[in-house]
Amino acid sequence: MLLPFFEQQARFDDINTNAPADTWRPYVSFEASIATLLCPSDGNGRGHQWATTNYAVSIGDSMWNPNAFSSESSERTVFRRVQNATTPGQRGFAFVADGTSNTVAVSEMIVSATAMSRAVKGGVASVTGVDNRHQGGGGTATKCSFAALTTGGNRTVFADGINVHGDMPDEPNATIRGGRFWDGRPRYSAFSTVMPPNSPACQQPNGNVGNPDVHMLPPQSNHPGGVNVGMFDGSGRFITDSINALTPNLPHEAAQVGSGPSEFGVWGALGSPNGGESVSMP
Repeated sequence: MLLPFFEQQARFDDINTNAPADTWRPYVSFEASIATLLCPSDGNGRGHQWATTNYAVSIGDSMWNPNAFSSESSERTVFRRVQNATTPGQRGFAFVADGTSNTVAVSEMIVSATAMSRAVKGGVASVTGVDNRHQGGGGTATKCSFAALTTGGNRTVFADGINVHGDMPDEPNATIRGGRFWDGRPRYSAFSTVMPPNSPACQQPNGNVGNPDVHMLPPQSNHPGGVNVGMFDGSGRFITDSINALTPNLPHEAAQVGSGPSEFGVWGALGSPNGGESVSMP
């Protein structure tokens, strides 16, 4: 829907008329880069199999793909697809009850440099036990922290022994984070307000490319100290890596919050559109 606003009307028409239903398959309108979607500070965005993007939508403080599950996780985000004739899809501004100036809509991500990148920025670690949809114990930030996934003070690459997720490893120009601007699955085009900005990204193991529905995907950038975000009121802000991401007296390892305050501090509250938290931009 946004392509016409990027002067890409012809591509929009072609995708809607001729593109294959399986959107991971090669097709010419999925391939050429769109300069508007690439950040000049990230040199990884060009030369891949498909057109990439450095910009992502917020799925709030959810660790589950709201496109795949219509209960807990889908209640924490505005952005989700139409499931079927009886399940609503995208939501309007009325769903942002916490206020459009207090709720993050979009932010940044670093495009994966390779199909199986081991870089913290742009890479995705394979971490078990992220699943917290129905029970506590999953989703704890310690499982996807620098302390757990890096070693020796090196915060730029994953430690030896940490497995990583990838996308089409037999295609050398494929990539995962930011790898398909049109693909609504969070690992390609979304971020969560669980881990602070520029923290490692992780995903539940499940085969080669992993389970795309269970993850922690913080926004990432090459800007010193934080990331840019766009709020639902259209304003821009800079969020630092040190933003509070833990709410006192709430269980940080509880099952996925489906309503009420976020368990992930100020950062989580800025991601939840209707959690009822009393927080504003730091």
